[in-house]
Amino acid sequence: TFQQYKGVGQTRAILADALNALADGYQPSSVAIDVILADESDEATDAKLEAAMRRTPNLALSVEVLDGKWESPLERFRKHARRVGHVHPEESLDDGICRRIPIVVHTDDNSVAFLPLGIPDYRTIGSAAQGRTVELPTGSLRVRYRLGGIPTVSVAALKAGRISREIIAGKHVFVGVTSLSGRRDQVATPLGGTISGVLIHAFVNETYLRGFSNGLRADARPSTVLFVAL
Repeated sequence: TFQQYKGVGQTRAILADALNALADGYQPSSVAIDVILADESDEATDAKLEAAMRRTPNLALSVEVLDGKWESPLERFRKHARRVGHVHPEESLDDGICRRIPIVVHTDDNSVAFLPLGIPDYRTIGSAAQGRTVELPTGSLRVRYRLGGIPTVSVAALKAGRISREIIAGKHVFVGVTSLSGRRDQVATPLGGTISGVLIHAFVNETYLRGFSNGLRADARPSTVLFVAL
């Protein structure tokens, strides 16, 4: 996709096109963006992205801690998001493998905390699935990876209409960068090799929706996650 758009400098234009394509008849259940949108770009591009966000149901944006403070989306973007989630995996000090993700991440002064990007609106899910509010545990969530990976499509294929509606409709969609020239992070997994950081959050979403063993339980039906690669 970056080749088609002539470089990583077009990331926001690509995001806008991805969101517009998803909004044009695909009907995803939610869309989470693993790109930090804390700085202003050129006005025309930011306006296009904001307009695309306005069309996106159940939008989630990402934040990260930098020098003890949150790098948060610009307000013009954040106001269109249903929620904001952190993108901090927990990598083992022994072997560098990511097996867990913190349930909550705080700033140095503990003034603001966020859940992971991969955990959806747990209150809505808990209420709908079990008639009660789910209580989030402290600590970290052990991520369940699966050998089959996460179904993936490119923005280029999405824009060209080569992806059928059935692949996306009703799914939790994660949008992020896999290109080595453009991605911010890569994470080692217990399955061997490394994956782009955004895929961690897709696996967190599946882990959460399937229920997991440390006390948090949500909708136990198999989740369906799609990853849109920039």
